[in-house]
Amino acid sequence: MNELSQHHKPLSPSLITARGDGINPIDYHVGQRVKKRRTEVGLTQGALGDKIGITFQQIQKYERGANRICASRLYLLAHTLDVAITYFFDELPDTIANSQQLDDIDTVGLKASYDDIHRRHHLEINRVFSQMNDPEVRRRFIDLGRAITGDLVTQDTPTEG
Repeated sequence: MNELSQHHKPLSPSLITARGDGINPIDYHVGQRVKKRRTEVGLTQGALGDKIGITFQQIQKYERGANRICASRLYLLAHTLDVAITYFFDELPDTIANSQQLDDIDTVGLKASYDDIHRRHHLEINRVFSQMNDPEVRRRFIDLGRAITGDLVTQDTPTEG
């Protein structure tokens, strides 16, 4: 038994195909992780698309989960965004990770949950950050966020993928 099969149960066929609303919850999660990382590194959808040879519209579809990302494209995204491929599956909600039936997953509620949380957090962080006029205060704010998340990488330190 390999390491992967020791930690993960096999997916049922219904988890691999899209549901009636056309969005697979795993594809949606991966797309949200692409969007999160793209935003963190400061790339627009167009800039990311240019770097991997696709249109910004295709990046939009990936981020919404409307289109599934193939393995070679996921590899390019990971390389371009300087993360391990596993990053895109990190924080996969238990409702998805432990489900054996796609019909058990409320994809509409899942999407609304991601959207609401990210929107509120981004707006609040941006509001606070934009009120900071001192560049040193801004740098310390970023350092604080990195320290809280365990990301102690600074501008002078190369990042690991």
